[in-house]
Amino acid sequence: MTLFMLMLTLAFVGAALICACSGCSLSAALYETVSALATVGLTAGLTATLTTLPKLLLIVFMFFGRVGIMTISIGFLTASRAEDRFEYAPARMLIG
Repeated sequence: MTLFMLMLTLAFVGAALICACSGCSLSAALYETVSALATVGLTAGLTATLTTLPKLLLIVFMFFGRVGIMTISIGFLTASRAEDRFEYAPARMLIG
């Protein structure tokens, strides 16, 4: 249920941002946003008329839909430096 609400909220916030940037109707922007999040590829013809910022937002939504919002969230929450994930062996290697 939480994942559904997260995706629904993301869709409505994205549609509102697209409406604010391009001045289109909420239903057309919501259609484009849900299509991007679901990686369906359907369009109502709105994408061709959008400016750069809404197009970038749709690209990010397509990435979120493909990879998964939980995978991206876990990746950001558990991010650590590469040096913290490994340790050197406590041995001296003789070469030559």
